[in-house]
Amino acid sequence: MDREYAGSGAIRNYAAILAVDALVLGWDGVRLWSGGAILAALVCLSLGAACAVTGVLLYVRWGLPRYRLHPDGIEFHRPGGPKAVRWADVAGVSEFKGPPFELGEHALFYGPVLPVGLLVGERVLEIIHRPGSRFLIRESLVDGYDGLRQDILNHVGRDTLVNLQARYWRRK
Repeated sequence: MDREYAGSGAIRNYAAILAVDALVLGWDGVRLWSGGAILAALVCLSLGAACAVTGVLLYVRWGLPRYRLHPDGIEFHRPGGPKAVRWADVAGVSEFKGPPFELGEHALFYGPVLPVGLLVGERVLEIIHRPGSRFLIRESLVDGYDGLRQDILNHVGRDTLVNLQARYWRRK
């Protein structure tokens, strides 16, 4: 049975907040322009445009990806193209927990920094392939992370090394 997990709702919320910021800054820029404050209007309009572009890029890059699990493996569909991992090629699964800064120092953190992760830390699931590569899934970038993790553990073989208590400071 195939299961699909979508990108995080937190990313969509961020994109919506940035869209509202863009609208408010654009509205203020138009009002300042009509009031004669051209320099302040240009600053507001450029900040509004930056918010709009950032929101769109954030949504397209991190809000659209999908994880699809099927009996043969896992596929990650993203705007740059899909990536697939076969269950037969998985040698190990580890879950790392810790602050984003420390995870980033050990090449376990990717994607945008979210305020919740700064406060409570992050979880990253690492799927190690037999050819020597790895596949990372960050908790805050996927809806239903706990269900996705459990489905992955149900699919991997019995000879797969599983470590769900890994911490960033134990990484070699």
